[in-house]
Amino acid sequence: MCEKMNREFLYEKIGLQEEVRGRLRELEKTFPMAEYEMELNALTDPDAAEGTMEKLLDRMGEDPGHMRMLLCYMEAACRVYAKYRAAGMEDEVFFDTMKTFPRFLEECRRKTGRYDYDRVWWNWRQVSMRLFRLGELEYEPGQDGQQKVMAVHIPSDARFDAASVDASLRTARAFFARFMPEWADCTYSCCSWLLSPMLRELLGPDSNILRFQSRFEIVRVDEGDRGFLQWIYDVPDVNNVDVSDLPEDTSLRRAVKEALLHGKSVGAAVGYLRG
Repeated sequence: MCEKMNREFLYEKIGLQEEVRGRLRELEKTFPMAEYEMELNALTDPDAAEGTMEKLLDRMGEDPGHMRMLLCYMEAACRVYAKYRAAGMEDEVFFDTMKTFPRFLEECRRKTGRYDYDRVWWNWRQVSMRLFRLGELEYEPGQDGQQKVMAVHIPSDARFDAASVDASLRTARAFFARFMPEWADCTYSCCSWLLSPMLRELLGPDSNILRFQSRFEIVRVDEGDRGFLQWIYDVPDVNNVDVSDLPEDTSLRRAVKEALLHGKSVGAAVGYLRG
């Protein structure tokens, strides 16, 4: 494969939804891509990508469904592929990482019934090589105060059994030792509703969630965080939820709903990987 990737090839490899592909193709007919050359290249720079994303949002103006921003991210992904190749990183890592886009679009469809792109603020990480999907989990080098940490993110489609998590962590340690050795020995951290201590009251001892949680030493708890409502129930607005209407079609949903009806909440927590 040559290092210059075209967008249609990318769409196919990551499984971008056909409806979204059609909307992007129509947009391509009128979108002045050449006028955004500087910003598109800056999106692939880990030191400039976040600020560039914010500038692009201001510059785009009215952007229904954020399709213009999605098109820019798709183009940036095509461009950053050359950097993957230059570093010797496997194509599998690149495409697995970029599958975040159809995943987020599908999550939006479940919440709203539309394939809109509502995660503009997040994906600068993927197209600038700040975040990588390695097996079931995603990893993002960063800082916690003065300490280097490797943030562990849990995609919504991740298999969560112990063997899959173990394999991902092994892959991550080998990947960063090879390609980013300055991060090889840092602490791994996770901030998620999945680490909430409340879940110990709601789930059985054989729960994969609790097994994952037990890998971490919990250092901070945010009982007021409401993000769990989005991830568990696919609600469009976590601050506007009628608990009595929440679905009960899984054991997790039933247990959390029961807790909510009794005035409890799940919140979120931060933990550091043990060992």
